[in-house]
Amino acid sequence: MSATVLAHRNTGLVRTIVLVLVLLLGATACTATAEAKKRHKHPNINKCRKKKHSDKNEREGPRPDGKKEHEDAARESCVPPSPGKRRMKHKKVKAHTSGHFKHFTTKGGEERANEDFPWRVRGKPVGGKLSPSDDPFSVSGGGLGLSAAAAVFIQNRSLQNSVDFCSTTNCSLPPDTSGADAGNTILVTGNWKSFGRASADGGMTFNTLDPTTIFPSGPTYRFIGRRRIQLDGGICCDQIVQYVPQINKFIWLMQFSGTCGGTCGRNKLRIAAASPSVVANGGSWTYWDLTSSTFGLPSSTPNMDYPDMAVGTNTLYVSVDNVGAGLLAMRIPLSQIASSSSINIGYTRPSDSATAYGGHLTQNVGDTGYWAGHVNNRTLRVFSMRDGENVYRWRDVSIDSWCNGANSSSVPGGTDWLGGSGGFPGNAVLGSTLRSDDLWFAWGAGHAMASGTPGTCNFTNSHIQIVVLDPRDYHRISQMQVWNSSIAFAYPSLASNTQGEVGMSLGYGGGSNHASHAVGFWGDFVVYTTTAGDTSLTRFGDYVNIRRSWPSGNLFSAEGYSTRIANATNNCPSNGTFAAGFGSSNNFCFDPHYVVFGRPSP
Repeated sequence: MSATVLAHRNTGLVRTIVLVLVLLLGATACTATAEAKKRHKHPNINKCRKKKHSDKNEREGPRPDGKKEHEDAARESCVPPSPGKRRMKHKKVKAHTSGHFKHFTTKGGEERANEDFPWRVRGKPVGGKLSPSDDPFSVSGGGLGLSAAAAVFIQNRSLQNSVDFCSTTNCSLPPDTSGADAGNTILVTGNWKSFGRASADGGMTFNTLDPTTIFPSGPTYRFIGRRRIQLDGGICCDQIVQYVPQINKFIWLMQFSGTCGGTCGRNKLRIAAASPSVVANGGSWTYWDLTSSTFGLPSSTPNMDYPDMAVGTNTLYVSVDNVGAGLLAMRIPLSQIASSSSINIGYTRPSDSATAYGGHLTQNVGDTGYWAGHVNNRTLRVFSMRDGENVYRWRDVSIDSWCNGANSSSVPGGTDWLGGSGGFPGNAVLGSTLRSDDLWFAWGAGHAMASGTPGTCNFTNSHIQIVVLDPRDYHRISQMQVWNSSIAFAYPSLASNTQGEVGMSLGYGGGSNHASHAVGFWGDFVVYTTTAGDTSLTRFGDYVNIRRSWPSGNLFSAEGYSTRIANATNNCPSNGTFAAGFGSSNNFCFDPHYVVFGRPSP
């Protein structure tokens, strides 16, 4: 979710709306007023809850010694011992069919400037290097038709004048785009206004695909007795897209706002599926709604935020932060999505994956889903769920120490483009892919050590750390970095193609460069900018995106953005102009790009 709002509201009208809601919902509903949000205190993921509990209903089978499970009053539920495993929970969710609905816009956008807390990576005595192990990366110009020794852009399309991030009363940021392709059919989406842009000609032109007119997207309610209970605040926020060639379906994952705005209160996720012909030409979608109660999330931490999605051979993997508790991971059979039937979801206990909070799933997997997080800056915790098993597992892997201080980087004018997100997603493992027998994990690291962490950081800029493991026994194969002495890199996203290459999509900025998006291949030590910004904010965003491009499989599609000054030269006003602020001294707009790139033909 993770966004900021610039609002210009009629306070009398807002009070009237709030009064009506209170009359309708009574004491069970949260209002979306600024006062209510100010009173709400987000749970801190770093405060491990200690509780008595028994795992007899969740652990795998009886104890080997035949003794009963004993109560462990001292266990920290957010950092369970490693190695470990736990039984998956299960829920069946019925399917729905799309229709025609009135357009819906979330009141006030996403409601926040990322109030969520990142998982704080603790420091340990130095083990291994705290300095670069490879050559520095450079940034080269990109663009449509670029051909070089390393890469060629088949498509690089700006959506600046196609997508409006503002309404008549407010604006919301950041865009956080996502997309995927299936031959000539492309689906791209982004944050807050829940836009969809579809292309039927390989990205030459895009048409609007408004999910709020395809699906019911306003707040939903149910009755318990005579009491009307609000279940969510309507569609609003982070969205992820995948294309699944095995079933010839696009899958669109959407997030809904909480009942009292942003990440406050109950909410839901929506999974929608349709064929490429439906995406391109219109028609019926199938969708499934996954609410806080679907997963039995407690009233103290019911909200779900920052979702992600990955595709295996036979399985769709989905993850989402249970705000303040941990990462919730789930799996769904692709065959059930293909048949538009009810889906059987297997899912994890969020607190087991607290170390992976804010993290994303591994792309291009087979019969096993993966995700990872940091126990400390020398220990990576890797999670897995294998198809056919009713358990998920975790184990710790020793890695070289890395700089766990806060990420920061100054662009021309002095704006820190990494400094305004409240730290979220921090050092979460955002980039991950399976390449043949190699399991890759990537995250953003700082250029200093966190307070109390031993050692001296020998990086002059925030950078990206990458660890490669062997998934058969999880031993470390290598550890390397994406770094430069004058440029900072952040928000890594990884994917692998059918040729065994690892593609990267990331944000960069610093020195003479404003914050922008770039793509490239690991091993070339150069990335190519897709869109050059001329102003920067104190918050670049939360993620960029990369996918394997179909049907070739050897190309990559990616989405990212830059920030541009609102003037006639940049043609920004048609995109929805934001007022100066958030680090920019000029009014500005976003320039999201959809790109397809690969190796030059031999």
